[in-house]
Amino acid sequence: MVLPGPGWSWVNLPVSPRPPPPVRSADRLPPQPLASAEVAEIRPFRAVRYDEERAGPIAKLLALPYDVIGSEERDHYLAESPYNVVRLILPESPEEAARLFSEWQREGVLVQEEREAVWWLRQDYEGPDGVLRTRQGLVASLRVEPYESGVVRPHERTHPEPKRSQLRLLRAVRASLSPILLLYDDPDCRPRRALEPLAAG
Repeated sequence: MVLPGPGWSWVNLPVSPRPPPPVRSADRLPPQPLASAEVAEIRPFRAVRYDEERAGPIAKLLALPYDVIGSEERDHYLAESPYNVVRLILPESPEEAARLFSEWQREGVLVQEEREAVWWLRQDYEGPDGVLRTRQGLVASLRVEPYESGVVRPHERTHPEPKRSQLRLLRAVRASLSPILLLYDDPDCRPRRALEPLAAG
């Protein structure tokens, strides 16, 4: 999975001036609440993120989700930077995205974290109603589950062709370039209470 570097505080690489600090292995949450027969299993992962010293300002590197980008918006992002993430998430071809993903890592534009971690994401944004809000959550690797298990539930109608194109991209690049936003039920806010102090330093 790719994270942007430091508005997202997290390539849908997730953004803040710097990427949120990873959770050290010693600080990881106990496995029992996170993985059981009833709940989804998540794990830390080695994130790939932009190095702003090589890639340039993060504001020039980010883009909206691929499925809401029209041709004009894509042209705008392409003009913003030779390293804008639109070249990966909405490429000319999956093979082109795979080539750029490897090339950018060789050039140091994208760097992979040395250690696996669960990331804490904080996103400050203005809603369509003009109200400023903050959304916080985990960025982690999620075990794939069949829908019939009820562990991960579908949350929107998806269309066959976008699913096929995203699968082709995933197989070519061998990285999740567009993380999926999921909700989980936890009235006690256990992950938040455990991780927020670590993210704050």
